[in-house]
Amino acid sequence: MTQQDLHQDHEKLIMLAVQPLIKELLLVDVADLIAYLTFDQHNLITDIVDSALEQYFAPGFIGYREIGSADIDWHTSPTITLQMAMNAPSHSFEFSLILESQSASIKLLNINPLSTDGETSLSQSLELLERAISINSVRAA
Repeated sequence: MTQQDLHQDHEKLIMLAVQPLIKELLLVDVADLIAYLTFDQHNLITDIVDSALEQYFAPGFIGYREIGSADIDWHTSPTITLQMAMNAPSHSFEFSLILESQSASIKLLNINPLSTDGETSLSQSLELLERAISINSVRAA
């Protein structure tokens, strides 16, 4: 399995995990998100993301990194990109969450080991990510 395949596997796993977050964020008025990003009011986006996450994940497991953008023009629907991090015990998985009117996607940016105690392969980090998602998921009633 190539490194590209493993990155795609990480992206698929993260995408599956954040589906509830995406559904919640798509309920937010896009004009509000555009305004918050335009005027650097990242604290308001953090509040929205944290509120959406609290019913699905343990606190601090996924967070908004206070980096985002709004791509808007006269000919297409807006695209909102939020940089996020998923914090597993041994790794931090940084990714872009890309929200569009009819779709959402994930782009894995970086996998950061949180300790230097030992080398972890990409396949091991995938297993650790899957376990971290399982442990930190809260089942909404």
